[in-house]
Amino acid sequence: MADLFIELVSEDIPARMQLKACADLQRLVYAALDDLGLGYAKADADNARLVSSRHLALYVSDVDDQQADRIVEKRGPRVDAPEQAINGFLASTGITREQLVEEDTPKGRFLFARSES
Repeated sequence: MADLFIELVSEDIPARMQLKACADLQRLVYAALDDLGLGYAKADADNARLVSSRHLALYVSDVDDQQADRIVEKRGPRVDAPEQAINGFLASTGITREQLVEEDTPKGRFLFARSES
């Protein structure tokens, strides 16, 4: 677990905008951490956000050091597609033909590339 501290320094922030700007910063950082699949400890607004006329700061504790492993699946062309289309798909994924998986879908038989990240 790690701690994350973000501080933004700017020109004068009007007093009426300071609290909302800091709340927006917290919301955006929490959303980004959620999108990345990183866990963290949500803190009370008063303890996590710091604001002044030229600074916005956010403190997030217990942020995961790394993302959990996940399988990324990318659907490619149909099995009976031209060889040029299959080669283009292979080039875009960086894998070999032997690593592709064939699967039946409601729209036909397709090639899939699976990788762990």
